[in-house]
Amino acid sequence: MFEINHSYVKDNWQKNEQVEGFQLIQNRIDLSEWVIHFVHDRDLSHYPKTKDFPLPFIFDKTGKPIIHDLDKIAYDDQVAYESSLDHPYGLASDASAYSVLKKILFDGYIKSGWSFRNGKPTIYGSKSTVCFTEMPLYALVEYASKRSNSSSVEAYGIALRKQELFKADGRPIIYGLSGLHQEATRDDSCFGKGFRCLSSSCGIGLHEQYRYVAMNLNKNKWIDWTYEREWRWAVTDEECKVPGLPLFCHSGREGVS
Repeated sequence: MFEINHSYVKDNWQKNEQVEGFQLIQNRIDLSEWVIHFVHDRDLSHYPKTKDFPLPFIFDKTGKPIIHDLDKIAYDDQVAYESSLDHPYGLASDASAYSVLKKILFDGYIKSGWSFRNGKPTIYGSKSTVCFTEMPLYALVEYASKRSNSSSVEAYGIALRKQELFKADGRPIIYGLSGLHQEATRDDSCFGKGFRCLSSSCGIGLHEQYRYVAMNLNKNKWIDWTYEREWRWAVTDEECKVPGLPLFCHSGREGVS
């Protein structure tokens, strides 16, 4: 007569599952334990022309836009993110990808944003984000070279282990909805809580809307971004010490290292 140690069985089953999952990633060239944040040339032409800078990094519960204190810092009486400056780490409006990379390394964090395209934000909800793509490192150079004429991809990037980003609250994208895509209107509880918000009837809470990307595989209006295998990290509250994802700087929230 013997007694099964259920705790031992459960613990070892979980360990085996984790090992098998890791080995699967190692054996599949299309999978990766890394995510990459591409750094590209700064282009303000996609931003709304009537919008004053700096932009808020989060909207509070009432829908009030909050501008981070660090975004108000000026060098030589000019806002660091908006002007061509004598200061070596202020960014010009047309700063190159390499200049942006140098500023990230100087600041110690990746600044979050709203991914404006043609004057319209593509991030839903109340929180700005930092975007990553899940990609094997060997594919980075080839991918960047094939899209060298695109402003969305450059040869510069910052790679993080997926496990580290997850620990810092980064999450994979939610592609598409089970129902219809509907944006919040004035009678909706989500209305006005960000630049752009989904209707509460869509079933995605305001705190998770930053993860949403539209998807439509019907021929009349094809939308498919699944090939990017995107992950996003979002600002969580107004108390963040920096307006972005801390890499190696002191902040009130755990970052990555």
